[in-house]
Amino acid sequence: MSIPEGKKLAGTAFDKFYATPTFDWAKSLPELLAIAEARARAKANSGDVIYDFKDCGSGMLYGVGSQEITAWEMSVLLAEYTAGVLAQKAAEGHCPKEAPCAKASKEFLRMLEDYRGRLNGLVAEIDALLVKIRGSQTLGPQLAKSLGLRD
Repeated sequence: MSIPEGKKLAGTAFDKFYATPTFDWAKSLPELLAIAEARARAKANSGDVIYDFKDCGSGMLYGVGSQEITAWEMSVLLAEYTAGVLAQKAAEGHCPKEAPCAKASKEFLRMLEDYRGRLNGLVAEIDALLVKIRGSQTLGPQLAKSLGLRD
């Protein structure tokens, strides 16, 4: 997907329930979940499976409707929407007082940069987890606990 596409899809769901100055998350959530499910379905095989864990022989399946995949698709959708909205407002110089407004644009660019920084920080955390898990001699709950992923 892309930022413009995610912005458009999520924006459509939000706009249906927008009441100045906010929108109703609770009413938007079913539509956002449907978009996330459609995105997962586009990646899945004919049985709605994306990851099948055949090598371990456990029979585990992850795909359309699984909590992990739905959260994954929802988080990417919301990231695309957020980046798109902030970039649009920066590009337009969005301001209720006077548009286009270079000062407002500068502030929206700062917001977009801060958002990018947070996403980059999250990617760095994921990279660190990948290295630690791949490099571990022993898998199990204790490793997850040592990584702060389990109480």
